[in-house]
Amino acid sequence: MACPTLFLAVSLLVCGFQISAASGTEPPGSVAAAPSPALGSLSSNVYVHTSAEYRACCYGIYASAGLRLEELLEDADPRPANPAVVMDLDETVLDIVSFQTFVYVNGLKYTPELWARYEREGVNEVALVPGAKRFIERAEALGVTVIYLSNRNEVNEDATAAALERLGIDATGLMERLYLKPQGGSSSKATRRDAMEARYNVL
Repeated sequence: MACPTLFLAVSLLVCGFQISAASGTEPPGSVAAAPSPALGSLSSNVYVHTSAEYRACCYGIYASAGLRLEELLEDADPRPANPAVVMDLDETVLDIVSFQTFVYVNGLKYTPELWARYEREGVNEVALVPGAKRFIERAEALGVTVIYLSNRNEVNEDATAAALERLGIDATGLMERLYLKPQGGSSSKATRRDAMEARYNVL
C-alpha cells in the first residue's frame, strides 16, 4: 500500500498549484517553469489512488451490471445458447494507475511505444478495478462467458493473460476470449465485435 504521507504531500502540491493559478501572482523574480506534460492528470491520478467515492462508484456500477445480467437470463425464454458479456480491460478490469504515475513522475508523455513496454513489463504492476473480479465471477457462475475486447497489442497477449491470471481472473480458455489489437491492425473494434457475435450471444 502506498504511503499516506506521500498522498498528503502530493495533495498539498496540487492545492498550491491551484491557489497560485487562482491568484495569478508569482513570487518576485520567479521564472515560470514549463509545466510537466502529465501535470493535468495528477489530481485525477491521486483521486483514483485514494478516493472512497471512486471505489464506491465502481462497486455500485458492477453490482448493477450483475443484477441486470441476472435479469436478462431470467427473462430469456429459451435461455440463449453461448451467452457472453464483453469487457474492456484497462481502467475497466485492470487498474493501470501505476502507468499513469510512472508517466507523471518521469515527466513523460504517452506514446504507443511506452504503453507497449508497460504491457510487456508491467504484469506485476497492474491491479484490479474495484468490483470487476466479483462481477466476472458472478457472470461465470451464471454460465456466461466473459470476453475481453481491448486495444492492448495482440503481440503482448501472453503478458496480458499473465496479468489477469496473477490477479485471480479465471484463465480457462483465456486466449480464445482475448480479442486484442492485431499487430499493424486498426484500433477499431468493429471487426473483432463481429467475430464475437458470430460465436456468442452477447448480452
